[in-house]
Amino acid sequence: LGCLGQMVYGQCRYWGRRLMARRKYLKAGVLQVTCDPNPAHPLRRVPIDQLLAFQGELKDLPEDQADELKASMIEEGFAAPVFIWWGHDDILDGHQRLLVAHLEGWTIDGGVPVVEIEATTRKSAARKVLRVFSSAYGQINTDGLVAFVEDHGLANERFDHLPGITWD
Repeated sequence: LGCLGQMVYGQCRYWGRRLMARRKYLKAGVLQVTCDPNPAHPLRRVPIDQLLAFQGELKDLPEDQADELKASMIEEGFAAPVFIWWGHDDILDGHQRLLVAHLEGWTIDGGVPVVEIEATTRKSAARKVLRVFSSAYGQINTDGLVAFVEDHGLANERFDHLPGITWD
C-alpha cells in the first residue's frame, strides 16, 4: 500500500502533514469562515436557522459531489458567502454548502456569511437563481425544475443554458 496505506494509520509524513493542514479550517465541528475580504470589516453574519430555503427540490446533491464539497470545505473553510435575497432571508445560492454543514453536524463560526442580492419580486429572485447562480455542486433535476418554474411564475421563460436540461 505504500504511503497511502501508511496515511490511513497516520504514519506517512507527507500525507500526514497534508491531512493535518487540510483540517485547519474545521476544529471541533466548527467551520471557520475564510471569505471575509477585510477582517476589520467582515461580511454580515446570519444565524443558520434564520435562513430560508428558496430552491426547494430544484437540485439533487449526489453523494460523490457531497463528498467533494465536504472535502473542499474542510480544506478551504467556508470560502464563499451565501447569497440571500435582500430584505428577506431566502437563500439564492449556497444551499448545498449549508446542507453539507448540516448533515455533518458542523456549525459556522460566527454565523453564515451573507451577501444580499437585490430582486424586486419573488419571480425576479427565482430568475436570478436559474440564470446567475448555477452551482458546481448539485444537479438540477427535471421534476424539481418544473416545480420551481411553476412555483415562481417562470413557466413562459426558457433557460437553455442549464446543463442537461432540454425544453420540449
